[in-house]
Amino acid sequence: MRTFNKFFLLFPIIVEKHGGAIAVNSQLGKGTEFVIQFPLSA
Repeated sequence: MRTFNKFFLLFPIIVEKHGGAIAVNSQLGKGTEFVIQFPLSA
């Protein structure tokens, strides 16, 4: 099974282009949280 595809490679570029941000929080044995933020207006 492929973990990464074109969507996951392009997604950070798309988020940044629209003024957004991506954060990843991970704790061993507890899980991973992905936070994706976009501004309400451009």
